[in-house]
Amino acid sequence: MTRKFFADEQVIEMNLVSDFKKLINEKLRKDYQQNFLPASITCLFPDRLKVTEEVEIRPRGQFRRGECDIPPIIINFKTANSKSLKKLGRLKLVSPCGNAPYYEQLVLKEYLAYKIYNLLTAKSFRVRLVKMSYRDIKEKIKPQKMYAFFIEDVDDMAKRSNCEEIKTGSFQNVQTNRGHTTLVSLFQYLIGNTDWSIPAYKNLKPYVLKLIV
Repeated sequence: MTRKFFADEQVIEMNLVSDFKKLINEKLRKDYQQNFLPASITCLFPDRLKVTEEVEIRPRGQFRRGECDIPPIIINFKTANSKSLKKLGRLKLVSPCGNAPYYEQLVLKEYLAYKIYNLLTAKSFRVRLVKMSYRDIKEKIKPQKMYAFFIEDVDDMAKRSNCEEIKTGSFQNVQTNRGHTTLVSLFQYLIGNTDWSIPAYKNLKPYVLKLIV
């Protein structure tokens, strides 16, 4: 299901219900990576198939987690009560940082940056655009509906590209594949992004090709 989910282009309508007031109040907890909250998600797929299942959500990120009205989240589709959506695993959701249309436009531009990079290399994260409705289960914050997008899981991208993620160690630019690093650098320049670094592992994922023996 994960492969088809990111291969399709049509927008999916989704409705996410959870205790968003609690999510916002606890987004800066030191244990935020383990602080999952129960949620319910309803997905209306382009073929009109409608699926509602129980999931879990938690905040993620660094700067946006602290600054955004509703922080970026990870949705864990693989729960005890999940049936149809569990193969999606855990996915990052990129959403607007505020309610103004300006923030939604920024998300759409970020989505298009991913799609452009997909055209340049298969060793890139695929994304899926959704129209997401957020509803606080206790009705303590106003419902919101805006564009957002999911990012392909790290392990799925690595498997698809016959790679393994490098999770430890320190690397300089000269230790990487020159051709691919040049492509990355030119693309970051093209989209005007200076917030990335290979030695700091910032806003990128280092990989090594698997050897076939």
